[in-house]
Amino acid sequence: GDDGQLFFTGDLEPDVFRNPRPFVVGAEAGVPERVHDAFGRSPAKEIGGDRVLFVRGNERLTRRHSRGPDTRDIWLYDPNADDQFTQLTERRGNDARPMWLPDGLFLFTSDRNDRTVNLFVGNANTGRIEALTSFTDADVDEFDVTPDGRRVVFAKWDTLYTLDLEGAGAPVPVE
Repeated sequence: GDDGQLFFTGDLEPDVFRNPRPFVVGAEAGVPERVHDAFGRSPAKEIGGDRVLFVRGNERLTRRHSRGPDTRDIWLYDPNADDQFTQLTERRGNDARPMWLPDGLFLFTSDRNDRTVNLFVGNANTGRIEALTSFTDADVDEFDVTPDGRRVVFAKWDTLYTLDLEGAGAPVPVE
């Protein structure tokens, strides 16, 4: 997080249900603490806020185009709203890897269009979701955002791309 905390997924507690939980620990040291009581993975704390995005579901992301009952969806946890949980994506398919942007926006990967994994932006305040990429030949694998939240870099197959998040343009391959 932006306040010297590290958020991670772990199986630190014995439980019959075989799913991990989100944890947080101080960047310097300390005892990991559960972020909330729900099972989930990939916790991401809001920039300058307290809300946490996380993923529920246990389907392997390598099972491309899976439509089974345990596919992944993105949830929002708000500790300042009576520990409220809000499901931000709901569909048969994998929505994963949430990452906050400024102003309540977040990036994530999904195979919701064209059955290929692409990059999407969602609004945690309004629920609006729109595609940022529209590849059909290969999946978007991993991505990261610049510290100012203005540009994303992502990998697709054997190529790195950058994309300006503040305006226009298509993804640009990194030479």
